[in-house]
Amino acid sequence: MKRLLHRNKALIILGITMLIGLVVAAAPIGGAHPRLPDEVLGLARIHEISLEFSPLSKSVRDAGLTDQKFQDEARKMLTDAGFKIAEGNKTPRLSFLILDLADKHEENVAGFSLFIDVVQKIRILRLDAVFTMPTTTLYFHKLSAYNRLNDDVINGLHHLLGQFIKWEKQATTIGQ
Repeated sequence: MKRLLHRNKALIILGITMLIGLVVAAAPIGGAHPRLPDEVLGLARIHEISLEFSPLSKSVRDAGLTDQKFQDEARKMLTDAGFKIAEGNKTPRLSFLILDLADKHEENVAGFSLFIDVVQKIRILRLDAVFTMPTTTLYFHKLSAYNRLNDDVINGLHHLLGQFIKWEKQATTIGQ
């Protein structure tokens, strides 16, 4: 009887070990690409892009950030990453908008939201029509000390453009 129980335990352990081995073998191996969302896959092979900037809000300008500095920072980061900046309103286009949440009663704190829309021409098959519209939106929100607002907006810009560049490269790699 003891021998029979010992044999059954051995078979159970062997069965569990084989099952674990099958599960591990069925898992994707290192080189498999994760499935990216369609809005990220739509960023593949963007080599040239135009830029559209909404004017900075008064509180952001009062904190020391100029429209020119913000735009130059965006252009530099994109060109350093290998993108060609197109003139005019060409698509694909990055459209930048900053909304601030300044409170007149709280002079030392300001909040802001930075949005970057990737605007592209897309075809909607069921309508058999081409539209120019945002296909991806990146956003960054932060509550900031007023004396850091300038730096925090630029850091938010770096964060979002870094995400855009990463997604474009991932989508391009998967699409090849």
